[in-house]
Amino acid sequence: MASHTLSLQLPPELQPSQQKRTPVPVHAAFAFTQDLLAILWEHGVIQVYDLQTRLGPGRGKVMDPVLVCSRSLSSAGSVRSFRQAAFTTLGDELRLAVLATELAGDANDIVSVADVGPSQDAQVTEIGLPKHSSRLVLSRTVVWEAPDGRLYEGMPHGSGFAGGRLL
Repeated sequence: MASHTLSLQLPPELQPSQQKRTPVPVHAAFAFTQDLLAILWEHGVIQVYDLQTRLGPGRGKVMDPVLVCSRSLSSAGSVRSFRQAAFTTLGDELRLAVLATELAGDANDIVSVADVGPSQDAQVTEIGLPKHSSRLVLSRTVVWEAPDGRLYEGMPHGSGFAGGRLL
């Protein structure tokens, strides 16, 4: 049985400047269509790795991970508690959905949906959820479960998402 240890490090430009302790990853997600791993850090940075896993027998490394993208989903002036990531697709495009709670105001949950790729300028779309304490459900679209167990789906609308509908 082969194993591999992935060393996680944040680039200096994505490390929080006012934090006195080292940030930690809070969630990991695997893509269901590709050999990708997403790491979500507590302050809203996502890192996506192509694991390049060798599935058959043979000599050499069992995997050779490569960092595909690393970006912050924190927006200026917002205070959020990031807690879950999940891969989703829109057509043929792979995207990453990240669940957070807005700590200011009414403390509702927010899902940020970002393209997976090397471009730092990729658009991030946000879906404001009507409740807090939700969780993402693994699906080919953005689906979340409300605290009462009801399932909602984010609806693709043009280049973004509009609200959600009860499933």
